[in-house]
Amino acid sequence: MTNGRQQDDRVAIAREHRLHGRYDECSKLLLELLQHDPMNAHAMLEGALLAIATGDYPVAERFLQACRLFDPTNADLLVHAATSAFHQRQPDRAVQHLTEAAALAPGDLAVRIARAQLLFTAGRDEEGLREMQVAAQLPTPPGSVEGTRRALARVAVGDWDGGWAEFAMHWEHTFAPYFRAPRWWRGEALAGEDLHVVAYGGLGDTIFYARFLALAANRVRALHLCVPAPLQRLLRDVPGVASLTPHVSEIPEGAVTCSLWHLAWLLRDGYGESRPTAPYLHAPDDGPRLPPTDALRVGIAWAGNARAGHDADRSPADLAALSPLLGVAGVQWYGLHPEARAKAECAALGVTPLPEVRDLADTAAVLRQLDLVITVDSAVSNLAPALGVPTWVFCTRIPELRWPVGHERSPWFPSVRPFRRRDLNDWDAVARAAAAALAERVQRGVDADLPDYRRR
Repeated sequence: MTNGRQQDDRVAIAREHRLHGRYDECSKLLLELLQHDPMNAHAMLEGALLAIATGDYPVAERFLQACRLFDPTNADLLVHAATSAFHQRQPDRAVQHLTEAAALAPGDLAVRIARAQLLFTAGRDEEGLREMQVAAQLPTPPGSVEGTRRALARVAVGDWDGGWAEFAMHWEHTFAPYFRAPRWWRGEALAGEDLHVVAYGGLGDTIFYARFLALAANRVRALHLCVPAPLQRLLRDVPGVASLTPHVSEIPEGAVTCSLWHLAWLLRDGYGESRPTAPYLHAPDDGPRLPPTDALRVGIAWAGNARAGHDADRSPADLAALSPLLGVAGVQWYGLHPEARAKAECAALGVTPLPEVRDLADTAAVLRQLDLVITVDSAVSNLAPALGVPTWVFCTRIPELRWPVGHERSPWFPSVRPFRRRDLNDWDAVARAAAAALAERVQRGVDADLPDYRRR
């Protein structure tokens, strides 16, 4: 008979399968465990986490309810239940789970940060800010994932220096093992040394922070950028970038290093100071070409990366919500998603699919041929304004650096027109508002925010 230690080992193996995306192997092993021991709470918890990872939220919640029978004071189980409710776009229910979790574990940073964020998705901004203030007072060890999330949340709600200092501490502690004796840059002039800047986060994040590369290059002998391959052709001509590499292993031992995200802070570019404004990137001349048209060319991006944990906050659950916008006369629509699934969605929406693109440089070439880009908060929402293309963004409800609380427009992209939902599910209202603005744009003939812009 399998003993308890062996069962725990098999649960650990199932966890490794899940964490590495081997969902079928994880499911098979958990099924065997639960057939042998239906009351194995560790296996049930893994089953819940697997169900969340695969989008089977009703199954996840049944497992979590069973787990709570064994451990009713475990706040983490309520956090997982809140995650499931959030992905089902039920922010009020998610907040209720997290309120119960906070009562059980008032000093748990993960609970407090999650509750603050989900209060914002439910449209309860003042409560969200108060909860963020509570989270800001809680201790956390260096390198903590929750600490990193709190740091970025602090930046997003206006605590510029405190948030970035905390982010730098956690980032450097976490990533130090990937470098060979790094020396962390603090923004000082290094006339006789090179600086190695490492891209971190999503593609949109890298595009956003690329505005600071030229400024940083002015303080060092040469600047070298470590950046994923899909961005290299787009960023290779940024002033001051001496070389590009896709791997941190190519950074020399003892090199002066920092994260690309740190540059805004290290260069002391706060909200009240001058900052590089768009356009700061340029599209290549050799990208795909769109067919001629006299209609207004508008590109639309209706979803972000579905695997991102916050995607339910930025992408509509039902594309029919966009029908008022897509029904505006006088517009030639282009979908801006390169994924194969997007072609079927383009057909359903009646928009022209994105031409074949090799990388984001090709996407940039397409964007410069448009009169307007309308997008959720994704890589496109960073790339289009970085190129100087008129851009409208459906903002997230969770506070984000680019769309800070209390600002009518983004201080980073002042020409971008934001459309803000009252809560996570308020898509119909913003689609109607965008449709009215688009009809006015068609009639006006030029963009009100960038009247001198002309498509290529």
